[in-house]
Amino acid sequence: MDLFRHAIPMVKIFLCLYSEKQCRRELKFWFLFVIIDNPDALKGTWDYWMIFNLLSQANSLPEGINQFPLKTKLVKSSWGKENYGGPCLPDKKRYYVFKLCVLDIFLELLPRVTKQQIEHFIKEYIIEKTELIGVYACSWRKE
Repeated sequence: MDLFRHAIPMVKIFLCLYSEKQCRRELKFWFLFVIIDNPDALKGTWDYWMIFNLLSQANSLPEGINQFPLKTKLVKSSWGKENYGGPCLPDKKRYYVFKLCVLDIFLELLPRVTKQQIEHFIKEYIIEKTELIGVYACSWRKE
């Protein structure tokens, strides 16, 4: 049974009348899947960074992070690396999509898994998802 979902009535155990039980109730951990990509890159969608099995308690990732919590996995980007590789100077205005999915499952996936395989697999386990689009263009280049 799902105990808590966005904008859905809360179950009774979270109400003040049940506060003693509330303290004893175990809450489920959720896992995050993060993707940063550029869907309008010259050679098709370019993936800059993909992370999965990041615990939902992580509310930020420090700049230059190179050690992640245990069981967090990184997927090879279009750069062929697992670490973050930022956008290079674009030839025109480009859109960079930061995607965050909250999952109710820990992903046990094989090495060399692709973004497409992960996106297909997680569809039924997404609790919530959001996107933020960043725009960048070199000021010295004309569009």
